[in-house]
Amino acid sequence: MNLGTKHQYILVFLTAILSGVASTAGVYLIAPYQTEQIIRQMEYERKVSTYEKFLDESISEPSSLVFKVISLDQMASNITTDGSIRSVEDKLFEISRSTEYDKLFYSLTRHFKLLELHGSERVRKYCEDITSVLLGNRYAVDWTYHTQEMVAVRNQWDDNDGVVIGWEPRVTDEERARFLILSAQYNELIQQLKSEISTTDA
Repeated sequence: MNLGTKHQYILVFLTAILSGVASTAGVYLIAPYQTEQIIRQMEYERKVSTYEKFLDESISEPSSLVFKVISLDQMASNITTDGSIRSVEDKLFEISRSTEYDKLFYSLTRHFKLLELHGSERVRKYCEDITSVLLGNRYAVDWTYHTQEMVAVRNQWDDNDGVVIGWEPRVTDEERARFLILSAQYNELIQQLKSEISTTDA
């Protein structure tokens, strides 16, 4: 074997070693990034699945108690006659009964567990604030974290001291404010979930 051939073998051997080292180094450098991307994708898929399940359970069954709460916001926004006021008041009375109130509390608590686990920071905050309002602690809520529309609804019912004309109240002012604010909050949460799903899908 002449010197030139020997050098060629050495060069091939060194090239193979360097290629192996570079390949191994590349794997070690890329692996953490790929792992992070996989984890992010799994978290995103869990979040979307959780949001979609929550939305489906919230709005797919019109006879459910949660749907009745959600519908209050729309009903209150379209009050034009004594009859429409009466309908809202009757619905409030139905929901505020102790047995229904307990069902609502446990239903919301169950639904919120997954949202609080997999949801965004804003979604978790909305869930906490809905629970606070349901438990009668709306004055402890930081309303600056919420939309202007939500704050307007809260102010409207907190300051609702008008004269009752043409209809008979069936719940207290406190109960009325609680459930109408709660309904607006729930719809705010739903819009936030839809917004986050739409943004991440884009």
